[in-house]
Amino acid sequence: MKLKYDTIIHKEIVDLLLQDTFTIHEICDMKQISCYTYHNWIKKYASFSNDIKKARESCRARLAKRAKNSLERLIDGVDTKEIKTKNWVDRKTKEEFADVEVTQKTGRPDTTAVIFALCNLDPENWKNRQTQQIEMSNTDALSIDDINNGMKDLDDDELRVFLKASKKIKDSSIRKDLDANI
Repeated sequence: MKLKYDTIIHKEIVDLLLQDTFTIHEICDMKQISCYTYHNWIKKYASFSNDIKKARESCRARLAKRAKNSLERLIDGVDTKEIKTKNWVDRKTKEEFADVEVTQKTGRPDTTAVIFALCNLDPENWKNRQTQQIEMSNTDALSIDDINNGMKDLDDDELRVFLKASKKIKDSSIRKDLDANI
């Protein structure tokens, strides 16, 4: 493993980042440096850090452009030509022939790509999630005093059933008040 900073390795790492979407680990393996050394160089050498950032931004921009182009092709559908070549030999004359068959195929747009584009480009009109609004009002809600008064007339078995049910109450403030009064 190389440990000393080298401008040649610096340039090679930047070139690798510009060429492809390698991970840090892959680059370190290719250049025979440890990941620790790589991160150390980023901290110590501002020019290395800046060049790495620029290379990653360039790579991301190139990848985003390719993704947009691919998405456009998927949305539009792709026309392709399929060429089939069949070679054969005439048995009598021993002459070789080639039959070429060209088929034009029209690909349909990819529905998933269309939905993705609409949801991300026009989220106001094409949301990929459902929302529900529910309004509830209860004017007959029980208060803690109502519950306490109702519990006075319960026998032990009924109280046990009530306690089991009260453990299921999700509102912890109501549960605390019930526990304090029992």
